[in-house]
Amino acid sequence: MFSKNIKKVMVMQRIIEKIVINVAPDKVWNFLTRLDQGNNYKLWHPTDHKKIIRISGNGQEVGTKYYIEEQIGTFLLRLPYELKQSDKSEYLEYAAWFPLSLFHSGNGSFTFNKLHSDQTEVIATVTYGYNIPLVGSLLDRLAEMIIKKDALAKHMKEEGVNLKSILENS
Repeated sequence: MFSKNIKKVMVMQRIIEKIVINVAPDKVWNFLTRLDQGNNYKLWHPTDHKKIIRISGNGQEVGTKYYIEEQIGTFLLRLPYELKQSDKSEYLEYAAWFPLSLFHSGNGSFTFNKLHSDQTEVIATVTYGYNIPLVGSLLDRLAEMIIKKDALAKHMKEEGVNLKSILENS
């Protein structure tokens, strides 16, 4: 019975945004794996994206590490993250890295579904929550007071619309 209670308190949040972009999947993948080049990161979300620094790796290989700052509603998110999976033109997955990863279970991903030779469905997913038994749900509720789920969903939707505009007009 005790283990069932622990599972109940570990609540994860998930937000999924989908958009169809009229370009090939590799064009989307190339942009998202080169966010630290030129003005790409700021261009992707001009009002919310503040800073990106590549710490290690080439941006396309698993293990590449970044530090980002972006505004989510009224909260400035400062996050070190690592590319956990990279399948060219098909999938990217990232997650917070040490020490945040010890306590916080969160990741984001982009799936690229080729609809036609020049059309891609992009599915952006963010999953997050604290994986600390007994207090995880309390921390999740406190985090929700700081980073509102609806603000994060709005931010992700805007990123999709901006990505579509950037890639279809370049």
